[in-house]
Amino acid sequence: MPRASRRARRDASDKLRTAAEWRALAEAKNLSIRELMIEVTSPASFVGRPDQVATKIVEAVDQEVADGFILVPHVTLAGSTNSPTR
Repeated sequence: MPRASRRARRDASDKLRTAAEWRALAEAKNLSIRELMIEVTSPASFVGRPDQVATKIVEAVDQEVADGFILVPHVTLAGSTNSPTR
């Protein structure tokens, strides 16, 4: 079988597998199509106390989901000359 044909078959198989996984996730969590797309495409979000966020990051690294993160606050102070101390 030509190389391109094998790749096309594998790609189609991967897409069907992904669709089945997403369908199962939507059913398990009772998600609408919109909610499902947010669930599967949104980047990781870490919200909580510092110890909770640290635990989530360690778990992700331990599970080899990621090897590092760039942490950026969702809200930044604009136009403030004083930086917060707490």
